[in-house]
Amino acid sequence: MSVIGKGSCSTVFLVRCKTRGTLYAMKVTSIHATNQKGEVAHTKNELLILKSIESPYIVTCHYAFKDDRFLYLLLDYCPGGELFTV
Repeated sequence: MSVIGKGSCSTVFLVRCKTRGTLYAMKVTSIHATNQKGEVAHTKNELLILKSIESPYIVTCHYAFKDDRFLYLLLDYCPGGELFTV
């Protein structure tokens, strides 16, 4: 896994599916940081939107899960950098 992006509460890793070899972006969000920054509603909305919208212009959330410390989102990997730098 390599880091491909970083935000105030999250880090995005490039990951590969072991069985198919498909590349994905794994967004790992700190639950503690999200709570401290008051971003809980924003994070929940992000997940709801990504899980409900199908568009060629928005990444798909293929899977989401959490443990005691982190929320994990398995997203489409779009090579080419962040939207803010394009």
